Amino acid sequence: MKTKFYVLAALLMASMVNVMAEETCTKIHPASGDVYDVALGYDDYHHLFIGKDKFESAVPGNIVRVHGWNTGEGAHKLLLGYQVCEGTVFTNKAYLPGGEIRDVEWNSGHYDLCLTKDMLDAIRYGGPNCAGDGVGRDFRIYGEGITINVVDLIQPGRAGSFHEPFKTVWKGLFWVDEWTTKEINKATLAPYGDFSNVRAIRFYHEANRTNFTLNLILAWGEPPTKVADQSNMTLTNEYFELELTDAMRSQLAGIESVLYVQGNKESGTPFNLTDIVFVTYSPDDCPNCFYVY
Repeated sequence: MKTKFYVLAALLMASMVNVMAEETCTKIHPASGDVYDVALGYDDYHHLFIGKDKFESAVPGNIVRVHGWNTGEGAHKLLLGYQVCEGTVFTNKAYLPGGEIRDVEWNSGHYDLCLTKDMLDAIRYGGPNCAGDGVGRDFRIYGEGITINVVDLIQPGRAGSFHEPFKTVWKGLFWVDEWTTKEINKATLAPYGDFSNVRAIRFYHEANRTNFTLNLILAWGEPPTKVADQSNMTLTNEYFELELTDAMRSQLAGIESVLYVQGNKESGTPFNLTDIVFVTYSPDDCPNCFYVY
């Protein structure tokens, strides 16, 4: 029998280092030379490619900072993806885990995307890729109504702020106002298979209250097809936790493309949803623990 202990001193030290560390900004696009503009689309001719070698030093929580602006009157969206290939021939785009289509509002001329472990693993080790070496999927930014010209890697960013020992599948700032909806794509959920090792899902928020609505929706309709809402969850001022049933696991494993997380601020002020975290059963998912036998 083994007993698990958290290394409290190490965690506190890591927290202090993270607070004290100064951010560094490394330009990962363009690779060299002058800045140039890239108008985004959803095909192989209107996107931005960044090689996986630019992420060799990256760790979960680092920020990809995209500099650009909106163009035109339509939608302004971007997604993080990779090429799907047959042999060495490009056939389609696909989402990186956590790289769902995002409606972009620029903050001081840039938009931040937080790297998760699953996303970095796909960039570095996923495959096959169009280069034909079978290792890594690289990093491509697709979208519409957006032109970008510079991409930076910000370190440490939010590294060290993950909710260990659990699995963060999305991290960022999603503004919850009146009936706003975040889309989680299938690629984000795919690594978890049939969800048999997932005990619960936590939705971390900054509302500092519990009197708001949170719906987990499979498909829109009258009424929408729900997995659950806040009435099924344990509510705290830090997160809402949904304990999964076998029926919920079957629903999640059968998602065709997108899972919708819908929120409504109700009578309180708007707030950010910050993390979506899978709480797993396996104790070996704890990298900050040691064991005594």
